[in-house]
Amino acid sequence: MKITVIGPGGVGGYYAVKLKNAGHTLNVLARGGALRAIKSTGITLVGQNFTESAMPDIVTDNPEEIGISDLVILTVKAWQVNDLLDKISVLVGPETILLPIQNGVETFDNLRMKYGSNVIGGLTRMVSFTEKPGRVRNLGGEVSVTIGENDGKASPRLGNVSKAFNEAGISCYTTSDIRKALWEKFLIMANMGGIGSVARVSIGTILSIANTRDLLARAINEVIEVGKAAGIGLDEESRKKAWAFISSLPPNSTTSMQRDIESSKASELEFMSGSVTRLGKKYGVHTPIHDFIYACLLPAELRARELLDSR
Repeated sequence: MKITVIGPGGVGGYYAVKLKNAGHTLNVLARGGALRAIKSTGITLVGQNFTESAMPDIVTDNPEEIGISDLVILTVKAWQVNDLLDKISVLVGPETILLPIQNGVETFDNLRMKYGSNVIGGLTRMVSFTEKPGRVRNLGGEVSVTIGENDGKASPRLGNVSKAFNEAGISCYTTSDIRKALWEKFLIMANMGGIGSVARVSIGTILSIANTRDLLARAINEVIEVGKAAGIGLDEESRKKAWAFISSLPPNSTTSMQRDIESSKASELEFMSGSVTRLGKKYGVHTPIHDFIYACLLPAELRARELLDSR
C-alpha cells in the first residue's frame, strides 16, 4: 500500500516505522523540527527491548509532493485536523481511505463532512511519546488499533487496513460499532484529562482522595449521559470498563492533554471537556463538572494559542 502518515509524533512515528519496515511505501507529512530531523536521519523507534529505524520514501510539508495515497493516517492532535481539511485533498482519490486517530468523538464526523465515505473510524491504544524530533519512545504494553465503518459493516477495505497493521506487528481489531468504541475511549481520556488538568495531579492521587475520586465518578457519569443522548450505546458495562482501565494504570499516569496544559502548550481541551459541554447543550444534558473544568482551563488554553493578553 501507499501509506501517508500525517503527524509523525508518538503515535504517527511508531506507525511509520512499523509500516515502512513491513514493506509499504511510506510517506510522512510533517513540519518544523520534525520535518528537518526525519528528512536527515529518518525515524527511530525505541522500545523497552528494541530499537528500530526507518527512512520514509517521502518526507515533506507539501502534500502535493506525495499525491493520491491508498491510506492516509491522521495522527495529529484533534484541534489540528480542521486546519488540514483542505490541504490534504490532494492526497485523496476515489478509493483513498482516510483513518483519523485522535482522542475525542468529533473528528470522525468533521472529516466525514468533507470526505464522506473515504473516512473510516479509528482509535489507538499505546504509550509512546516524542523524545525529540524523529525519535519516538514506546513504554511497553500492547500497541493496538481499532477500526470500523460508519455503517458498521465488515468491508473489504477494513480487512486490507487490518492486514497492513497486523503484518507490521500492530494488533488491529475491527468493530461493528466504531462510535461506541470512540466514546468508550473518550470516557477515559476526557475525564482523566479534565480532572487531572484541574487538580494538577496524577491518576493515582485522584483515586486515593475521596473528593477527587467522587469528582471523577461524576464527570464519567456526565459523559455517559451525553453519549446516551447522542444515540451512543454507552451502558453500565462501559462504565465498568472505564473504571477498570483507569484503576489499572500506573499511579503516576497522566494524559497528553494534561501534560500539554502543564507545559503551557496548546491542548485538546476543546475536544475533551469542550466537547462534553457543547454536546451537553446540544442534547439538553446538564454537565456542571465539565462546564467547570472547561471554564477553568480555557484562559490557559487561549494564552497558549496566543489568543489572550498575557498580562
